[in-house]
Amino acid sequence: MMAEILKFPDKFYQGKRLYRIPLYSDMDIDIVLFCVNAFGETEQRAIIDDLVKMDPVDVIKCIDFALESEYISNMTKEHITCIRKSIEEIPIKFEN
Repeated sequence: MMAEILKFPDKFYQGKRLYRIPLYSDMDIDIVLFCVNAFGETEQRAIIDDLVKMDPVDVIKCIDFALESEYISNMTKEHITCIRKSIEEIPIKFEN
């Protein structure tokens, strides 16, 4: 008896990655906005409506810069760490 061979996707899109950044509370949103405004490379101040339009990679970079900052309290860094750990990468399948 021959075994059935299942074909799994072996190629994934190598371009832009997609991320899900879950923000459940107003505090989460405020902290991410702070990170973006304090450590981002934009000239204009970001507001809540801008978060949806922003590149998640840029937001993640701002979060990472905030975690390295010596000007942010340890309690805030703990909250930022929780947000950072909750970020998920969404895999994209590339069809040939």
